Amino acid sequence: MTGLCTYQGHTCMGGSDDDCRASERCRDEGLCTFGPGTINVCMATKVEDCKASTACKDQGHCGLDGEICVAVATADCAASRGCREAGHCSLKRIGRLPNQKTRCAAVSDADCKASLTCKNDGNCAAFENRCAKAGGEPDDSKGR
Repeated sequence: MTGLCTYQGHTCMGGSDDDCRASERCRDEGLCTFGPGTINVCMATKVEDCKASTACKDQGHCGLDGEICVAVATADCAASRGCREAGHCSLKRIGRLPNQKTRCAAVSDADCKASLTCKNDGNCAAFENRCAKAGGEPDDSKGR
């Protein structure tokens, strides 16, 4: 169920907060509120919805920026599955402009050393926002 539960004009679309709340996108991404006006989409409007989402648990996307859930705190990154598995434990701004988004990333060797990718694959050094072997690219041979 994607939240497109109201039939209108020969199309299924989101039609209410109830449609959005019952959707996978609410559970997965925190998009639990029906958009006002003619937008007809589910969007994030409450931090609580972001914090309850799979994206918060998996990727640290526990805060609200506009109408989407994003990473806004290092503590959320550190508590995420991405930190435990891949070393994405620190908050990092994407790009150089002040209005650009943030995400969870491996920015230090310490981020990587406690992760499963270090223990299982030897990817224990931070390299371009992810964990890699010392001085090189990540070992992705196991599909991680």
